[in-house]
Amino acid sequence: MKKVIPLTELSIEELDKKKQIIQGTLLGLGLVMLAAFIILLYLTFTAKNA
Repeated sequence: MKKVIPLTELSIEELDKKKQIIQGTLLGLGLVMLAAFIILLYLTFTAKNA
């Protein structure tokens, strides 16, 4: 396992790198959830009309 380093001991560059990784992950997850929502809406409306 990786040793956990307190945030107060990290440099600004390391904190910025962690922030970028977290933002990228959240953006990707948000896009997947948005796509799933759009697909569900499409399936809901097409199932009612069939």
